[in-house]
Amino acid sequence: MTKPLILGLDDDPDFNNILALSLKKIDYVFKATTTPEEFIKEYKNLKPALCLIDLNLDIAQGAGFQMLQAIRNRFGYEVPILILSRRGNKEDIQRALQLGANDYLFKPLDDIILAQKLNLFLPKEDLKKLPFSKITESVSSADIKLSIELHSINEFGITLKSRSLIAKGVPLKLSSPLLDEIFEDNSPYVFTVRETWIGEDEETKARYNYAFLEYDFENSDKLAGVRKYLLNNS
Repeated sequence: MTKPLILGLDDDPDFNNILALSLKKIDYVFKATTTPEEFIKEYKNLKPALCLIDLNLDIAQGAGFQMLQAIRNRFGYEVPILILSRRGNKEDIQRALQLGANDYLFKPLDDIILAQKLNLFLPKEDLKKLPFSKITESVSSADIKLSIELHSINEFGITLKSRSLIAKGVPLKLSSPLLDEIFEDNSPYVFTVRETWIGEDEETKARYNYAFLEYDFENSDKLAGVRKYLLNNS
């Protein structure tokens, strides 16, 4: 029996790799694309059983809406389309459903929920049922320890190097003696992960995850501190 083929559109290669591994575990074939042009070409060639489309692409925020509408206008409603996004407001969800999406999933994806959602449209008899358990409604904090190295810094942001993947779009609040020195302030600093990639260390040849974090402030004094540090250490 031929395995169902799922076609994805997401401009983040690292996310596509993670998604491919998740789908392989539950016996789906996955083809990733990173541009609308590539997606349309593969859609016509492969005739997928289901599509997964990210809302925010490099070409424009919310470009997934236009992609969804174009597919429905051109190819109809036969193929189920699931929207993937970190955007969780009800207006985005409502708009996606009105344009023809069959469902809306939030990033980061949970493997169990993803499998159950896919099973609604591509049923698999051997799929385990979603386990339900009561959880507390209270909000609590959690401490996560990661080994992260500050790889480089410029006037736009910083680059981190780690064995752990830090997902694109995640906001981070960091503190360190070096950042205190640069900004001349002891308070934590907020950054947003704008780009992620996998690279090889020049000395050890080991592979690491890299993440570029953009500053989330427009404070001229803090930016002046960055430029001063760069000039003194160039």
